Amino acid sequence: MNKIKYLTFPFAIILISSVLSAQAITGFGTGDFTQISFGNDFSISSQDLNTIDITGNAANRLSGNLVSIAPDISGFASLELTGLFSAGSGSLTITLFDSTSGQNAIYIGGTFEDLVSENVTFLTLDSFTNSSVFSDVAAINIEGGGSPTNAVSGSFDQLRAVPEPSTYALFAGIVAFGYIVIRRSRSQA
Repeated sequence: MNKIKYLTFPFAIILISSVLSAQAITGFGTGDFTQISFGNDFSISSQDLNTIDITGNAANRLSGNLVSIAPDISGFASLELTGLFSAGSGSLTITLFDSTSGQNAIYIGGTFEDLVSENVTFLTLDSFTNSSVFSDVAAINIEGGGSPTNAVSGSFDQLRAVPEPSTYALFAGIVAFGYIVIRRSRSQA
């Protein structure tokens, strides 16, 4: 019986950690993302298998459909946008559209400046049109919140949903509880 406990605990940790890891929503390469033009768009200078290179100004936007539906991101309160910009300042807002429910989630707080210096920017959930499950992200809109006279150039690589810090705290508690159970069973043996 003890062997079963010792074998199942590592598998439970692996399973939980895979659930708690960041979920890729999309890459911006040719196999992942197709631009839709709504006007006031960034100009795409190139798009390869991994990235999309854009130029424009800090008030432009990038909208598009995902080639495949993103995984369920219900409960994810933050997004991580990676890319590399050589210029630009201004805020970023990302709107995700759910194809099944017709709902959208708006994430705010990222900046072009973060992508110049750190290559990653985080955005947090600002509003969600209702509390239903958000499981079929099919389209995204990245909108700049800066001056139209501020030139922006660079590339977007990937957009990922990041679990809330409280989720990691729960995971740490489960690991600690498992350690105590194993330690007690060893001392009783």
